[in-house]
Amino acid sequence: MTDIPRPEGSKWTEDQWEAIALDKKPMLVSAAAGSGKTAVLVERIVRKVTDTNNPVDLNKLLIVTFTNAAAAEMKQRIGKALEETLAENPESQHLRRQLSQLQRANISTLHAFCMNVIRTYYYEVGVDPAFRMLDETEAALLEDEVMEELFESAYSEESDFYTLVDYFTGDRTDEELKRLLLDLYHFSRSHPDPETWLADTVSIYENSENVPFDDLDWVKEAKNYVRLSLDGAVSMYEQALRTAEAPGGPHKYIELLEEEVTMIKNASSAYDWENLKSAVTNFHFKRMPPVKKSDTDIDSDLQKQVQNIRDEVKKKMKNTAKDYFSAPSDVLTDEMQKMAPVIRTLTKYVSLFSKNYQEAKLEKNALHFSDLEHYCLDILRDKESGRPTSAAYQYQSQFDEVLIDEYQDTNFVQEAVINLVSGSNTLFMVGDVKQSIYRFRLAEPGLFLQKYKMYEEEKSGRRIDLSKNFRSRETVLHAANFVFSRIMSEAIGEMEYDNAASLKQGNFNFPENGEEETEILLIDKQQYGDDDEEAEDMESSQLEARAAAEKIREMVDGGFPVFDKAKNTTRAVEYRDIVILMRSMPWADTMMEELRAAEIPVFADLNTGYFEAVEVKIMLSLLQVIDNPYQDIPLASLLRSPIFAFDEEKLTEIRLFAPEADFYSALKKAAEADYETSASVIQQISRWRDAVKSMGLAEFIWYLFDETGYVEYVGGLPGGKQRQMNLRSLYDRARSYEQTSFRGLFRFLRFVERMKERGDDLGKARAVGEQEDVVRMMTIHKSKGLEFPVVILAGMNKQFNMMDLNNSYLKHKELGFAARYIDPANRVSYPTLYYYVMKERLRREMLAEEMRILYVGMTRAEEKLILTGSVNNYDSSLKKWTGHLPALEIPETMRAGAKTFFDWIMPAFFTHTDSEPFLQKAGIPVLLQQKDLSRWRALRIPAASLQNAVPALSSKPEKLEAVENRQSVGVDITFVSRRFNWQYPYVDATSTEVKKSVTELKRAGEDPYSGSLWNQSAPVFDRPSFVQETNFSPAEKGTIMHTVMQYIPFSVETVEEVKKEVAILVEKEIITEKEAEQVNYKQVTDFLAGTEADRLRRAEWVKREIPFTHGINASSIYENWEGPEEKVFVQGIIDCVYKEEDGTVHILDYKTDQITNRFADASEAADYFRKRYKYQLTFYKKALESAWGISIASCRLYMMEGRMTLEIE
Repeated sequence: MTDIPRPEGSKWTEDQWEAIALDKKPMLVSAAAGSGKTAVLVERIVRKVTDTNNPVDLNKLLIVTFTNAAAAEMKQRIGKALEETLAENPESQHLRRQLSQLQRANISTLHAFCMNVIRTYYYEVGVDPAFRMLDETEAALLEDEVMEELFESAYSEESDFYTLVDYFTGDRTDEELKRLLLDLYHFSRSHPDPETWLADTVSIYENSENVPFDDLDWVKEAKNYVRLSLDGAVSMYEQALRTAEAPGGPHKYIELLEEEVTMIKNASSAYDWENLKSAVTNFHFKRMPPVKKSDTDIDSDLQKQVQNIRDEVKKKMKNTAKDYFSAPSDVLTDEMQKMAPVIRTLTKYVSLFSKNYQEAKLEKNALHFSDLEHYCLDILRDKESGRPTSAAYQYQSQFDEVLIDEYQDTNFVQEAVINLVSGSNTLFMVGDVKQSIYRFRLAEPGLFLQKYKMYEEEKSGRRIDLSKNFRSRETVLHAANFVFSRIMSEAIGEMEYDNAASLKQGNFNFPENGEEETEILLIDKQQYGDDDEEAEDMESSQLEARAAAEKIREMVDGGFPVFDKAKNTTRAVEYRDIVILMRSMPWADTMMEELRAAEIPVFADLNTGYFEAVEVKIMLSLLQVIDNPYQDIPLASLLRSPIFAFDEEKLTEIRLFAPEADFYSALKKAAEADYETSASVIQQISRWRDAVKSMGLAEFIWYLFDETGYVEYVGGLPGGKQRQMNLRSLYDRARSYEQTSFRGLFRFLRFVERMKERGDDLGKARAVGEQEDVVRMMTIHKSKGLEFPVVILAGMNKQFNMMDLNNSYLKHKELGFAARYIDPANRVSYPTLYYYVMKERLRREMLAEEMRILYVGMTRAEEKLILTGSVNNYDSSLKKWTGHLPALEIPETMRAGAKTFFDWIMPAFFTHTDSEPFLQKAGIPVLLQQKDLSRWRALRIPAASLQNAVPALSSKPEKLEAVENRQSVGVDITFVSRRFNWQYPYVDATSTEVKKSVTELKRAGEDPYSGSLWNQSAPVFDRPSFVQETNFSPAEKGTIMHTVMQYIPFSVETVEEVKKEVAILVEKEIITEKEAEQVNYKQVTDFLAGTEADRLRRAEWVKREIPFTHGINASSIYENWEGPEEKVFVQGIIDCVYKEEDGTVHILDYKTDQITNRFADASEAADYFRKRYKYQLTFYKKALESAWGISIASCRLYMMEGRMTLEIE
């Protein structure tokens, strides 16, 4: 415990306070979902900075976050807390200094920190400090280029390279080998020393003959997996024995089962490989004793259950023998020896590629994100000794503490950097390993787990568990605890879900609502009626969407109660309160269609569909034809498009001009024959091919937009605005491409192809925004860190994606690289034992990741959790999920064999008393179940019942149909008259704008003859370039001066000092050099030397450039307003607001208006400007008083020309 007592009445729990206040040793805070970890981390930082006895400067802390958004939020929270503390201690210069340091504080992602290290110590690694960052697609193109050069060189010089080609390529192309080299390169970069990882991989093969077989690491791993398989068989037998011993059980089987389970246990205890192999491969299953019809005390169902379990054990033993003992040990080592030269050559080319790729990036003065960590590591760590360098020691002395957020997502390289920077200083790590779901980014949860176990005994650090959840209702927490306490273990899940890991209720403000069950919606696709042909073809995504739609409609229409935390009251659920979470988004489009058909508004931020948009395909076809017209499909697409509008008949006739040639040659033949417009098409394409040579790519694409009128055309189609946005996105992407090291149309098209291959879809623009009252749909990954009143977890019976395990090669951070054994001479391949071992390790790690993903999904819910899934064969699924009953414990083999989320959830559910009605309806005997705090309700929904779930379009109204049939309809003439004479009551509102600027209001106020505001619009054309280059308008000069006044420190006094500050603004790209030339340094210096600046220096606080939006009645602006009152929102920016020592608050506005030669004397000028700006400053005052709830003591103008201060009354 900490020596600092928790403040009386503190909102912090004991564990939270310990995490905030404890010091002087490394700490790991294991913060469960919803436990307030970010608040704890911020409070710890603020406590250190504001400690009255031993305050720490912010620049003495290194705070590492997972994302830039998290870093920005962290700064915002710290800044808010410091401002509140400063308000209580206004005399504290230390707090003022911390606030001024906040934006420069070391609060960033680790990539950003590494970038700063490299720019500081660039000379240590030979990197230009002005390097730029490659984006993923440019990096992929550069990789392709370097790989092509490497292969050209290898084919011409290296004989051993051909062995690789034989091993790892198909018959026609070497692309597979290229992908393998790239894959190994990227994977090796997740290791602190990639070359060491590659060398260790080779040594695994080379040492297979020099080390006793049983002592090989991969053989030890194999023996472990065999024993786990045998232990699973023992568990299954124990379950069979419990069933056989139960009333009505097949008691005649007991003796044989006991004999066989003893044999399996003996086999599992075998130490060496040969004995283990002998025990498994020679295992003999005897014939089971017969059960006669006269044995009436034996239940046939229980008998069948025991027989099925034994059959499963037989299958398990057979598969174990096949996977692990199919070859003698000398053959296994011989395979490894034969593969050693191939693996050595493979790693050699990975290293060569790495070297060439690094050189190519340095030539372009560009780095990739992974380079940042490795260059940083090279700066901080001595390559020979592995010890910290002088640069590392400098950082260790600079930082009093290093704080890591989301520590569970750290990888090995990042861990090495953190350790080198922190040294012996206090290291504070916070995260939740149960939420480590970024395996695809090579995050390493094992780092967290290692400290989690080690710090539990306080040997080298302290572990604090934050298990109180302040997000969710008790029912959600109980449901999560119930499931994960039964499925998550160290063997399957990588950690025990024990009392320390379980969620405890922290929020007791939720009122009772009588809706506290977690629901399971199980859609039975087997239950179709005889005539349900349409239903048979329905996808699982459609069925689940319809089931979800019915549930959503039921909750919204029924006023399902949710607790509004912000208003501290219960209200009816709204669409915006509901989210549908999925493991991945392939179902998203189908589900959205179904929900919209059910009239449920839905939004999903999809990053797919852009390259499939017709308008984008057509424009890319045009670019492909301009690059190379001898491409049949792009040319046919272009001709068929609205750009040339050829129909199928014309295309067919063109083809007949040259049936065997490419389509462009046929088109030229058609042009020679003067067929239709073929000649003009050829000329147009030729003209475009000439034009592209003299233009930049983005400029050329815009030129094509103008030439073809295609942007305007698609604007007239349904969804026109989105289509136009899609085309402009292509232009924007071309502009971004031109910022890279690549040029030209051909490479841009390759750039686009690489984006498609990588799945870097730009995503179509969406008409509905995230803030609307809509049901949201997203992946579980996207939802991490978010919370929603109602969560529907969909696709619970969708199979896990284990496709990577079927590759011809596998890779693992510890086990190295395993490929299938290949005999090039006979062109056969098969998996080695080493391959099987790595496959099983990866499979278990992937299962653990899936389990953590399920945990994240279930813990997003605040009040209601609904799980949906569909099954093709209900009976077999039920049999699988209840196979462990009557045992309450779910066997490891069952958990390890899970292929879907429901394979974990449903077996757990069937051990709960709430499953009794479900089991009884299914005819499954209920022998023993467990009471639990969680409450569940499961519904079996026949798929046929969802066939007509979506409302059909309403039929044609009867009166309309009668009119179309020229029949008489009874319509009241007064009704018709009333409809034709109706007038819209809000006519004035149609000619007003919903938002105005203060400047527009001021102008309206200046014109006594104006009945409405000026209708201003932007100029149609930009100012000519020669004007832009030489002259600035008075308004532009005023903007420049306001920018300088926004950033200039009030401590500056001389012209030279002002110039230095302006130079900094230029360096930071806040203003340009040409704009800096327009700064009137004398006016700025005069202000700083005057009484107004002196007041600002003495002020308690000063805020500059404060944006605001304030609503006022339209009738107060528009003199001739008629009809119901409307609000107009006025926006503006207040130059400066400050609070003086006496507590009064004042507004100061700078003006750069010309005074010289305009007025007879200062008095006339003062009267003029007071009148001119009175409305504007009066409005500022009203807006600020309304928004801040304070009284403004005065509003003053400072005229930069003339050094004149005017008070506005």
